[in-house]
Amino acid sequence: AYQITWMGVAVYEAQFTAEWRNGRYRMNLGAKAVGIARLGNHTTIAWETRGRIVKGELLPELFDQANTFRRQTRRITLAYPTPTVAATGMRG
Repeated sequence: AYQITWMGVAVYEAQFTAEWRNGRYRMNLGAKAVGIARLGNHTTIAWETRGRIVKGELLPELFDQANTFRRQTRRITLAYPTPTVAATGMRG
């Protein structure tokens, strides 16, 4: 878990987790504005990636992300081995 400050005031918090076991991996990140920054900034970030570990190399199978900015959520999904992209959400 991390806290980002500006001039001594907390403005963002983030959590990062990673798991490696049985030849597979999964990583997650979440972040959001906190404290007084939350009054004017409702941005949130959440992503997950997972896949296989082969000969020490990470081979992704899925990347899924959801970002909320100005109260609108944009989702992006990449599916492997040949990246297939699906995006929904904000316009302009």
